[in-house]
Amino acid sequence: MGYLARQLHAAAIESYDLSDVRRLGDVGGGHGHLVSTIVRRYPGMSAVVFDQPHVVAGAEAVLAEAGVGDRVESAGLRHSETRTTSSPTSVIVAIPVSG
Repeated sequence: MGYLARQLHAAAIESYDLSDVRRLGDVGGGHGHLVSTIVRRYPGMSAVVFDQPHVVAGAEAVLAEAGVGDRVESAGLRHSETRTTSSPTSVIVAIPVSG
């Protein structure tokens, strides 16, 4: 993950109070860098990283290195799939902006 992405993550996390969220879903969460940062900040929170199977395959190492592998799971979904057993109560959708 690049420097700019880390700075954007930090700014986003500082802007929102997620203390009442117990389970979070990160749609298009890639390897789980953002959700790892959020879950480290909120010890009572668990999460699911949703992305395409070939993308989310790299999440396990990132989550373990961040020390949140026991509270964050990854779910590989194809675009045609609409349900999962890992239903979060809150969802963050991160959309990259360029310009």
